[in-house]
Amino acid sequence: MCKFIGIDISKQTFDVSFSEDKIWKHHVFENKAYGFKKLLQLIDPEDWVAKEASGSSIFL
Repeated sequence: MCKFIGIDISKQTFDVSFSEDKIWKHHVFENKAYGFKKLLQLIDPEDWVAKEASGSSIFL
């Protein structure tokens, strides 16, 4: 099942929120390569991801 995922990126961390089985989940990761690797373990290829376009993160 496809999830809609929202990401808010800050200098040291990024917050990820999504609904799964009608339950909202929230995770905080360090804004480092291993933080993004952990995020990839939570999402599936068919999931949709949205983030704010600000700073240098617009190039992700």
